[in-house]
Amino acid sequence: MKLVSPSFTVCEEILDYLCLFEKENNITENKIIDAINKTPPYVRKALNFLIYIGVIEVYDNNQLRISQTYNDFLKKGGTIEGVIKISITNNSVFKDYQRILNNGKNQKQSATYIISTFKLDIEPTRFITIMKSWSKYLDKEIKKTPNEIHKDRKIGFMWVDEIGNLIYDEKGHSDYIIDQVKKENKDLGEGSVFVDPERIKQLRKIGKEKFDLSKLIRKCEELNIVYSTKCYFAVGMLTRAITDHIPPIFNKKSFSEVSGSYGTKSFKDSMVHLDKSSRKIADSFLHTHIRRKEILPTKTQVNFSSDLDVLLGEIIRTLS
Repeated sequence: MKLVSPSFTVCEEILDYLCLFEKENNITENKIIDAINKTPPYVRKALNFLIYIGVIEVYDNNQLRISQTYNDFLKKGGTIEGVIKISITNNSVFKDYQRILNNGKNQKQSATYIISTFKLDIEPTRFITIMKSWSKYLDKEIKKTPNEIHKDRKIGFMWVDEIGNLIYDEKGHSDYIIDQVKKENKDLGEGSVFVDPERIKQLRKIGKEKFDLSKLIRKCEELNIVYSTKCYFAVGMLTRAITDHIPPIFNKKSFSEVSGSYGTKSFKDSMVHLDKSSRKIADSFLHTHIRRKEILPTKTQVNFSSDLDVLLGEIIRTLS
């Protein structure tokens, strides 16, 4: 079967039709052509493309159906666009062509190699055009997602793309948090951040001679992410994760030892509150079994930002 550059809109219509009538056992090429309101050559080209990439399979008496793998994907909530994208990226011709391009070969060299390897009956220029059309479909789907998120603000800064990959727009989220803080001009713990960005900057300036602070810094960054997006279960759990992480800085084995026997009275008071109260709240998040009725946490319940700031300040003072 020849490589083709189909109308992807027609491809989607064909798959939509097959999904709608999946229980029928007599769907043929002619029946699909009659059902799709497009000229027969366009429909045949799209149909041949879908067969070539393995989305549609031909069985008894030239009947057509969506292959079992992709049918299962659709039944689990996958989209038709996702099916086409997955099948393109799994296609060995497309995959090897992209691999060779990424290794530094130009388009003509890559096309010539693939045509020879797979013994394809096609000119290099035509092959390149087809590969570009496939890539354009993939790029179109990927690139519109972040823009839609920023414009519509429907999902946030983390989403699952059509293939199922988890995507996180870290720069966009960081910029948004900074803008919110500037707009709101609120104090620590009352705006969109939990850990003062200045504390994170101070932690980054500390070298790795005594301790590697990369995990501590990342946990502080993630605290700001989850707090700004109202993920209050995660706020409680990350707060506890930080207190469990840092005792060796103070030459202690547990945070209870830090709160009970380190520093001034005012520091101890803050740490006792951080240890006892935040730990119990985090324990309830982590270990309480499901109940008939639940009450979700609010930002007030998990707001230990001032005590955490005292702790981070002492860490910076100790290690600087």
